Amino acid sequence: MGLLALGLGSGAGCGGATSAGGGTTAPKNSRDRAQELAAEDDGVTLQSSRGVLEPEQIRAVVEPHTNELSACYVSRVGDRRWLGGRVTLKWELGEGGEVRSVQIADSDLGAWPVEKCLLSVSRRLRFPAPRGGATDFTVPLEFSATGQAAVWGEAQSAAAVGGQLAKLDACGAEEPTAPGKDPSPTQAAEALAPREVLLTLYLGAQGQVLSAGFAVEEVAGFTDRWAECAHKAALSWRLTEPRVPVAKLSVRYLQAVAP
Repeated sequence: MGLLALGLGSGAGCGGATSAGGGTTAPKNSRDRAQELAAEDDGVTLQSSRGVLEPEQIRAVVEPHTNELSACYVSRVGDRRWLGGRVTLKWELGEGGEVRSVQIADSDLGAWPVEKCLLSVSRRLRFPAPRGGATDFTVPLEFSATGQAAVWGEAQSAAAVGGQLAKLDACGAEEPTAPGKDPSPTQAAEALAPREVLLTLYLGAQGQVLSAGFAVEEVAGFTDRWAECAHKAALSWRLTEPRVPVAKLSVRYLQAVAP
C-alpha cells in the first residue's frame, strides 16, 4: 500500500502533498478568504477558506497507522490477484479536531470489506484542533494488484448491469420498529439512502460478481448498514459474462426519488 498524498476536498482547510518518495510541499493557507495558493516545488494549487490543519500534523496522526490500513487489504485480498485500486479517504473534523465523519470519497478498488475496514481504522484516529475552525482533508491510498482484470468502459459497464441497480433501492428501506413506537434517530438516519454512489464491480465466469465496493461524494445516507445491504445484493447478481477471466467495471447508482 502506498500513502500517496494529503490533498484537498471541497472547502478543505489544509494543503500539501506527499509523494511515494516522501517529498512534501510547504503549505500556505488562509482562513478568512478563499485564496488560491501555488506550491512552488511541484505546481500543486491549493485553496483554503476554512480551518487549517497542516500536512505534517495529519501525517503525524495517519502514518503510525499505515500498517493497520495496509492490513485491511492484505488480510482480505486472498488469492484475488486482480483486486487493486486507489481509495481516497475524506475526513471531516470539528473545531476541536474531533472526527465528524470519514467517507470513501473516491475509489476504484471494488472491495467493500476492505473499504469498511479502512473506515473503521480511520474513524478511530484523533487529530489536533485545526487552527481557525472545522476543516476537511483527503488522503489517497494505493493498493496494487498483482494480477490483471480487463477494464470495461462506461457504455459496456452500464449495459452489463442493466436494471440491477434499481434493486439497491430496497437497501434504503426503514428497519421495522415495534407497533406504536416511533423510529429512533439512528433508525431514521439509517433509513436514508445515499443520493449517488459509485459502484466498482469485478465479474467472473457466468457473469458472477466476484467483488463490489463503493464511493460517495456526500456522506449523508451512506451508512455501513446500507453498504452491507448493497454489497450482499451486488454479489447475488449475474451480469454479462466477460470473455476474459475477470472484468472490472464502474457504474453509478442514483437514489430513487419518490413522485
